[in-house]
Amino acid sequence: MRKRECPVSRRGATVDLISVLLIVVGGVILMTMVTSVAVIGVDSLRAARKELRYQLRESGPYIVGLAVIYGLNKLAHEFSDPIAAVIGIEITDTLLAIEGEFVAGLQGLFPDSAVWFFAFAYVFGFAFLLIFPIVAYLLLPTQRHLKELLVAFIINYSAGTVFYTMFIAYGPRNALPNVVAQPMFDTFPEIMVLTSAINTSSNVFPSLHTSLVITVLIFAWYTREEYPRWLSVCAFFTISIVISTMYLGIHWAIDVVAGVILAAASVYLSRRFVAWAENRKGTRSTRTTGMEAETQD
Repeated sequence: MRKRECPVSRRGATVDLISVLLIVVGGVILMTMVTSVAVIGVDSLRAARKELRYQLRESGPYIVGLAVIYGLNKLAHEFSDPIAAVIGIEITDTLLAIEGEFVAGLQGLFPDSAVWFFAFAYVFGFAFLLIFPIVAYLLLPTQRHLKELLVAFIINYSAGTVFYTMFIAYGPRNALPNVVAQPMFDTFPEIMVLTSAINTSSNVFPSLHTSLVITVLIFAWYTREEYPRWLSVCAFFTISIVISTMYLGIHWAIDVVAGVILAAASVYLSRRFVAWAENRKGTRSTRTTGMEAETQD
């Protein structure tokens, strides 16, 4: 399967990458700040600052763990293609045979101008949906939700690395170039510099965009009492991002379904792991307290 290229010149690619990154980071920071005021509240933000040091100490190992796994994931990105060429299974034709031209039909439901909204959701909305809940859950009195979310992210990224090495699959924009459009890359070719820096066109099964945002949505449901406004905001962006992965020609619907399954499994396993870790921590703390009491006696 030949990779479909976009009109991005190699000259100045580094400058383009930095420019796109600055725009995305700035946009996500602004979205996070506005949502923090609307969802968390100014008074709660001020009050949470007093306990921030404790909360960072409590969740610190999980944050570091996610950073390490994410770094390893990006490092594996450099070596996964040669490994996949040896052990990977090409499934593009299988996905095409099962799904056909579903994505092309989906694209036909929207006007050409929809690319502006879906490109925004795919790039800015996705990054925002990953960052905001980390900030929001960090400010809660209990760090249980943040720990579970971070572990779920770790499972998602780890599973993604394994699947992308085991299965070689190109998205519909590559498999059906004469039928499926690639509106985001044609309209905003600069974005190709960013996406190619963090991913390859053969990494489509499952859709990590889908698995990660569905993971966030599940936790938004679990924390609807703490942050009731967040659930509706999260649901809007999640639906938009999931549709965008197909409308933009990047993922098959099968990738999306697999992403949903991965998200559910990640949340289940993360909650089990954190419960086990907390119980073990509590048992260890009880033993330590008992030993100190015996020493004093």
